[in-house]
Amino acid sequence: TPDLRVEVLDIRSESLNVGTEGYVSMTLKNIGSDPAENAIAKVTRNGESPLIPTDGNSYIGTFEPGETVDVRFKVSVADTAETKSYPLDIVVAYDDYEGKAMTSKAVTIGIPVGGKIAFEVVSPPATLNPGQKSILEVVYRNAGAATVYNAQARISAVSPFTSSDDTAYLGDLAPGESATARFEVNVDGDGTEKEYGIDSEIRYRDDLDNSKISDTMKVRVALEKRQGTLFTNPVFLVAIAAVIIGAGYYIFVYRKKR
Repeated sequence: TPDLRVEVLDIRSESLNVGTEGYVSMTLKNIGSDPAENAIAKVTRNGESPLIPTDGNSYIGTFEPGETVDVRFKVSVADTAETKSYPLDIVVAYDDYEGKAMTSKAVTIGIPVGGKIAFEVVSPPATLNPGQKSILEVVYRNAGAATVYNAQARISAVSPFTSSDDTAYLGDLAPGESATARFEVNVDGDGTEKEYGIDSEIRYRDDLDNSKISDTMKVRVALEKRQGTLFTNPVFLVAIAAVIIGAGYYIFVYRKKR
């Protein structure tokens, strides 16, 4: 009986990471005896697999017995996925030699998925002083498995912190790379001396130019009152003033006697 049977010769994936969207490319061979007309390769979700096709059709046209073709599909990966291979089904819909609409038997293939894109704050807790405007420096590291593009860090300042400059550009970050963000922060004068956690997130673009937002991270900030110096100590200033006045009086009296 004439039929079309599909064999998958090669599988390639691009930018497939947990929580992102990427491409799956493969080479198909017609190992059946039926020449297919108007053939369309289709990938479909396999059960509860976290691989979900978002552009699952690839037009082939005439697909002769023994012929090979290259096809490409766009697939998204659920946030619940892990770093391992998951199943995906592929079939070919076509018209047979009698012009009847047919579909080949599904072939299940395994597609490897890379790790999730993630970030972490690697700088030590910053120390700020109540009642002052300061520059808060935060070092972020790309702790994920893929490069991110046009990354921007943002903090969500809450009492006792306020900020009119709460966004900083980080640029492109490959896995393992770090970048420093600088935010202008005002601290209330009545802020309690303790360590705080300021919420922060990173907006970036993935390999397919999709806009993404990272999970929330904590930026640790400790408030400490500024330690006084001799030049700001009132007792010391009074003593200095007394010495200056005394010296001036002595010089005045000495010159008068002469």
